[in-house]
Amino acid sequence: MGSSAIGLAVNWLDWKRWFLLFSNSDLNTGYQLLSLLLLPLLLFLLQTASADTSQEFYTALNQDAMLTVNFTSNSQCDVFWRKTSKADNSSEKMIYKHLKNMSKGNFLGQYSTRAHYYSHNNTLVLNSVTGEDEGAYKVTQECGGDGVISARMIQLSLMSPLSEPFISVSIHNTSHSVLLNLSCEVTEGTQPSYWWQKDGKPLPQDGRHFVSEQNSSLEVRNMTERDCVTYTCVSRNRLGSREAQRGITAMDSPACISPGSAGSLTPASLLSIAAAVLCAAGLCILVYCTKRHYQEIRTWFRDRWRNPRNSVEQSSLDRGSRQESPYDMPDEEFLNEENMQREQPQAGRGRGRQWILHHQPPGYPGGP
Repeated sequence: MGSSAIGLAVNWLDWKRWFLLFSNSDLNTGYQLLSLLLLPLLLFLLQTASADTSQEFYTALNQDAMLTVNFTSNSQCDVFWRKTSKADNSSEKMIYKHLKNMSKGNFLGQYSTRAHYYSHNNTLVLNSVTGEDEGAYKVTQECGGDGVISARMIQLSLMSPLSEPFISVSIHNTSHSVLLNLSCEVTEGTQPSYWWQKDGKPLPQDGRHFVSEQNSSLEVRNMTERDCVTYTCVSRNRLGSREAQRGITAMDSPACISPGSAGSLTPASLLSIAAAVLCAAGLCILVYCTKRHYQEIRTWFRDRWRNPRNSVEQSSLDRGSRQESPYDMPDEEFLNEENMQREQPQAGRGRGRQWILHHQPPGYPGGP
């Protein structure tokens, strides 16, 4: 604070006058010696006051960079931008100058096609930044006959944007407790930093949650069912932030299964039960239909066995239009017919044949 005030006060005076004042031959030897001691000190204080701490800016390769200087705009001042060589920090080259008697500044070299300067806020914009643009920039402002010179240093650094984080989970069962480890990692990006959230909130300070490896690893000790929630890893650098989430379920650890839900039905169990019910219902329907139409099924098989040539024609007939078959006679009537044939072999056999032919469907050979 004091050095800045002294430096600003010195700024309003011409350094030549100070030198002539302290080196005046009219002054005694004591004052001349004092001038030799104070002049370097005042010069150092002036440089300290007129130059702010170096400003840092970050951008990605092939992106735009916006460099802003903390100067008070003054149309009576000349502005110069110089780029410090990366190979030799002591050498500088002019890239932009704006003189007070010029309405517009000029860019030099390659910057004339891909740089813009906005004098109202002292901002230099570089388009499609390359590796050569990285480094230090020195900005000076020289104002009129007062000889006031203000200088600023700007550091431009290139960084890579972060990729999406990936969370890996490992669980260790010990004799006393369950240990949950989560590790977060990005495959691309410069200078990532990490922090964690548990169920959308900061990690609880309960003595069970510990971070390590620059916050990229999270350890939860004495894991219980309450720890089976969603964990969020946030990675960040100067260019932005990315995040990833990972939920811990019963598939990861048995600790996520509560005692009350140990006997609950899983989706696989429900599917098995549903399949068993459907099979049982289908079997019941099959048995019911077989029992109800047993006589018809029995007759169909018997006709197919005894008359294979006519089975297809008989099965295609409508059930309502079918006439009575001799094989459809009741068992008692069929037995009486056999007894009659035994008693009267010739006559009975003839009558039985006539009865059979009479009861055949139309179109049967020998039938009506």
